[in-house]
Amino acid sequence: MKLNLLTTSILVLIASTATAGDFTREDERYISPEEWAERTDPLAPKGPVASGSPFYINEYEENSELPKISAYLSNWGFYARGVDLSKFSEGYDKIILSFFGMCGSEIGDSSNTSAVESLERLCGFAKDANPEHGKDFEVLTTDAWADMATDGAGVLTDDEIADAGNPNWEEEDVLLQRWYQGEDKVAGFLGAMKKLKGQNPGLAVAFSVGGWSLSEPFSRMAADPDNRAIFIASVVEIFKRFSFFSQIDLDWEYPGGGGADGNSSSDADGENYTTLIRELRSALDDAGLEDVEIAIAAPAPVDKIQAGDIGNVYRAGVDTIHLMTYDFFGTPWAESLAHHTNTFPYAEAEWSADDSISYLIESMNVPSQAIQIGYATYSRNATEAQVTSFSPLEGSYSMPSDPDVKVGGSWEPGIYEWYDIEQTFASISESDGFQIDKIESYNLYTDAHANADYIYSPERKFFISLDTPRTAYMKAKYVEKYNLGGIFTWMADYDNGILLNAAREGLGYQQTDASGNINMNSIIYSCGTNITSPQQCRELTNLEPENAETAADAGADMSSELESGVQYTLDGSQSTSAQGALTYAWSLVDVEGTDASTISIDDSTQATTNFTVSDVDSDVTATFQLTVTDEAEASSSDTMVYTLTVPTPDNQPPVADAGQDQSITRGDSFTLNGSNSSDPEGEELSYQWVQTQGQSLPLEDGGAKAVIEVDSSSLRNYDQTLAFTLTVSDGSLEDSDSVTIAVSGDADANEDPHADVAVTVEGGEIHLDGSKSSDDGRIESFSWSGTAPNGDVLTIPGSDQPTTVYTPEMEGEFNFSLNVTDNFGATDSANGSVNFTFPEGDSCEPQPDPDAGNHPAWDSSAQYPDSGTLVSHNGFVWQNQWYANVGEEPGVADVWELVSDVVLPWDDSKSYAQYSEVTHDGYFWIAAYWASAGDEPGVATMWEQQAACN
Repeated sequence: MKLNLLTTSILVLIASTATAGDFTREDERYISPEEWAERTDPLAPKGPVASGSPFYINEYEENSELPKISAYLSNWGFYARGVDLSKFSEGYDKIILSFFGMCGSEIGDSSNTSAVESLERLCGFAKDANPEHGKDFEVLTTDAWADMATDGAGVLTDDEIADAGNPNWEEEDVLLQRWYQGEDKVAGFLGAMKKLKGQNPGLAVAFSVGGWSLSEPFSRMAADPDNRAIFIASVVEIFKRFSFFSQIDLDWEYPGGGGADGNSSSDADGENYTTLIRELRSALDDAGLEDVEIAIAAPAPVDKIQAGDIGNVYRAGVDTIHLMTYDFFGTPWAESLAHHTNTFPYAEAEWSADDSISYLIESMNVPSQAIQIGYATYSRNATEAQVTSFSPLEGSYSMPSDPDVKVGGSWEPGIYEWYDIEQTFASISESDGFQIDKIESYNLYTDAHANADYIYSPERKFFISLDTPRTAYMKAKYVEKYNLGGIFTWMADYDNGILLNAAREGLGYQQTDASGNINMNSIIYSCGTNITSPQQCRELTNLEPENAETAADAGADMSSELESGVQYTLDGSQSTSAQGALTYAWSLVDVEGTDASTISIDDSTQATTNFTVSDVDSDVTATFQLTVTDEAEASSSDTMVYTLTVPTPDNQPPVADAGQDQSITRGDSFTLNGSNSSDPEGEELSYQWVQTQGQSLPLEDGGAKAVIEVDSSSLRNYDQTLAFTLTVSDGSLEDSDSVTIAVSGDADANEDPHADVAVTVEGGEIHLDGSKSSDDGRIESFSWSGTAPNGDVLTIPGSDQPTTVYTPEMEGEFNFSLNVTDNFGATDSANGSVNFTFPEGDSCEPQPDPDAGNHPAWDSSAQYPDSGTLVSHNGFVWQNQWYANVGEEPGVADVWELVSDVVLPWDDSKSYAQYSEVTHDGYFWIAAYWASAGDEPGVATMWEQQAACN
């Protein structure tokens, strides 16, 4: 069941997807779904995966005044892409878990059915368990395994999954019930979100309902009050069960139509959507969830914005609009070559982010702060592309009619995911920036009109439209310039941190001095090869006007640790020019803590260069000046200060010394001496001795001294080993060492042991107890012996133990003796006796079985051909072991086996198998071996007498 679930989950939203089974590193490596299905291991992709890319998640200073970054996160990307959420979760301000769906969904996209099929199965399980669950339009997980049983893409440990009750061991129908049990009963992505929220209270966590393949029921749901009520009630319950969620995102693609062919739609969708939002807001408030926010994923094309009446939908109670400013182009549906996620319009453009945002603000009166612009972590590709103008983009491509045509792709035809682009086409470094250099003839191009980037090979006629670090940064600058509410991405699964860092820096966040950070400057300012002016590249990236003034920018003041020979960066790339290219001149204008001759600038004529400091062992403060000059000889200067601090040596742990191992005789004193312990920095140490082995001894001052005298006279008189551990601390670090004390017993002081015997009868057993025997040292051995009433020597089980039990086979007086020997060989003995009688037992006459009335009475005229048939006879239940003929009576014929839990009287006409039980002459008896007919208990030797009966 789990394998089926896992396979289904992989295909939830990539039903027609594939990675190449066997391919060269070429554009055409995408294979058809049929070829994909023929692979022996569907979870072992042969192409690049996310885990194959290095992660560059920078650390930035917190700034509550700046806009935030959100990211959609899928519950399917981790299956085969190797996505590890633990590596990038802290980089985003909000994570939107995608997607949940509605029960009753029908197939909208016939090429992508598995999401709906999975949802149908899960809703059925919900309804089977509780008729009130799984109703049409109830919101439910689309993948119970991913959302509630996995490690949440690397976030949860095995112990944390176990704390949730090991949901990963459950079948899917049982697992689904955890959806209704809440956040403490789930692992998976829900459990991961709870953990991440706990670790970072500032992280916002949302869930999204719908998406391309799960939008079919939206129109039907929104049109009917009862349907809306079911939907809204289930959403409220999700927030109650999973308290870490603070926002719902409704991804209806699309109100008013234009989504998948099979989706329901209506001209009244916009009005109904408005009603839905209003009722949802009211229900959340009534439930005490006033702080919960409502977001929508809105289409960017203006005609779809109009059809969905997004302005009124917003005013009904929406907090955030995630404007899907991507997918403006795609194979095979786009009619002409175009950008997939361009910010600005251009001659051939049908859509742009700027047009959509302007329309929402100016025509629909949506506040700019409610809008978030989107950037894409994937490409849209085209084959047989002929680009006739790089900027503005003009050209054509061959729109394929065959859906299986090889148009390049990571998991879907025509789509490369960012990690795949990075591994296949791009090189990324602090020095060289973002370069397309891994496959010959491919280059990066920039459309200055659309402010969009693309990769293109004129020789191969292959076109890849994408967001780059430059355009992600530029879109973030757009947020800043036009006062938008933030920026988001579809989707986090594909990014390795480069696009995230670029967006973060575009919003104005400053890097910390964390050692693992990557300098994004050259990576961000990487325009296409057709943009030859660094000034133009900066203007496009920063959204600066063309008439910018000439101004030097030496960068922010910097602080770092001082290391001889290490290169420190000087960055003047943010300088601007009013006319033409700039020339640069760096100089050292002031220095404290060293001579200027110890500081060397590598190349003072570059916008970005380095300097080194040599032979310095004290703090240094250096002031650098940058002077820039444009082609009209206008110049400007700026300074920055580098503060270099000699690192403080790390504190080293102390060294504990517990002294040499010792040997003593019991009664002697010994010394625990930790005075030879030391600290590399000479810090004062604290001491703590703890006994870890042997009979406990009191330690002076609770063991909190360097040297302690210990008296061993309270030890028992036998050989033993004592062990003590000394822990020393300098206040922050500590170390431990151990010492052993070998203690020998004192034979001259030995006292004889004392044997103590207690003999009691309990039921049909005699209990022998010598545990109260004592010695000043240790009793090494016990030896029990005894005689029966007839004088026979007894064989006593456990005769070498302090306590044991003997089961008599006769009545009368039993005599016992205990001999004890101590660790020095001294002995003592004691005796005890008891008069034993068998206890009165149960009735010798068995009582009728109450269960007999539940079975048909044996019929003397009937045959019983089927073994295992249960009948009642003479008040008991019987079962035939094989075919029972007419007249074969239960209790007489061997074919019938007694089922009732009773013991019957001995019958002299019957034979008995080994271990058979009977009553006779006031006792229970058991057959030690086969008893023939007439072998009487108490006479024949195979019968062993047991307890008496009444």
